Amino acid sequence: MRRAIFLLPLLLAACQPATVRPAALADTPAATPLPAPLPPSTPPPPMPPIPGDSAWLLAQPEPPIRPTGDARVDAYRAELFADRAWGPVFRRLLADLTADPAIVAGYDRMRAIDEPAEYVRFYVTPERIAAGRKIYRSIGQGAARPTAGDGSPLELTVALWGALSDYGARRPEYDLLQALVVLRAHDRLRLDTAFPVHDAALLVLDRKVERAKLKGWDSGRMGDVQYSPDFYRRMARDGDGDGMADIWDNRHDILANLAIPVREEQAMLVIAVKPENFDRSDPGQSRIVEAMAQQRMTATYFKRWDGAPWPAAAIRWYGRYTEPFGKDGPAFLLMGAADPIAYRDPYRDYYEGNAERGFVLAVGLLAEAIAGRPIPDLATMR
Repeated sequence: MRRAIFLLPLLLAACQPATVRPAALADTPAATPLPAPLPPSTPPPPMPPIPGDSAWLLAQPEPPIRPTGDARVDAYRAELFADRAWGPVFRRLLADLTADPAIVAGYDRMRAIDEPAEYVRFYVTPERIAAGRKIYRSIGQGAARPTAGDGSPLELTVALWGALSDYGARRPEYDLLQALVVLRAHDRLRLDTAFPVHDAALLVLDRKVERAKLKGWDSGRMGDVQYSPDFYRRMARDGDGDGMADIWDNRHDILANLAIPVREEQAMLVIAVKPENFDRSDPGQSRIVEAMAQQRMTATYFKRWDGAPWPAAAIRWYGRYTEPFGKDGPAFLLMGAADPIAYRDPYRDYYEGNAERGFVLAVGLLAEAIAGRPIPDLATMR
């Protein structure tokens, strides 16, 4: 029996509707212990300074401090209050903070999604595919290869939006500062910055985002695109030229911040079949895999899963070979956009964002399905 393998570009992935039961949050696996943080390779950065135009907040009287309802959150908040420079800011922003236990519980449930099959089961559902196709057709308006800015394939952008917020149908429900403090107090948060709470406070102090609009997830990230506050401050894009980057309600801004530029030859998911006798453990054949990952060999070494011939462009397709479902399941070539997509997994620390994790696979399959391209039966990835 021929074994299936996919050639997966970093941002595109598709799948035909299958009889897959939508994965509810309650269906996710039980929480697993978090890994210990990796030792820093460089000294931690200094605490960010308070901006000079913060007088508007500091001019307000300090409100009474109320218990959060969680001893660990109270203790961490007290540390923030005790800082000589930042304490007056946090006493005004966090005085009435409450410790919602649903934040940690939601983080743990999503964090427990760890195996490729779990990612596929949770993210690639018939409902999410159907909703994504509707948006894709509406925005693409019949273009042969619609893009979402900067050369990002539209199906990849839409799939990422679907994975992160169900195309805006799921809304971030927590005050971002509340979520960050609770997660940090319970050792659930190690983002791309040493001071995530301070970075979120800077958004308020700089008046980049109104506090009432600064909504986040149980991941500690914010908006439909699930940016960390530091990443938003440095990288957020204005998609419609109005001078703002509204990643909560403005579709143009949301799509602009989901788009990941890729070269044209890396912008497709190609599904292939492994050679009949392919064995990754064989030294000779393992060198082929290594050569492909280093872009010294083309994907045409493999056969497509559906038996169709490779297009002429396949001579320029390279990727990392991976067998996420073992010898009996489909294999994949992960194309150039795999790393940027891996880093968008909201429940993985950035140093964990390796492309072999299931988030890349799930987003890729979802993208292929949204674009109407076929993939093997999802049941083979359960």
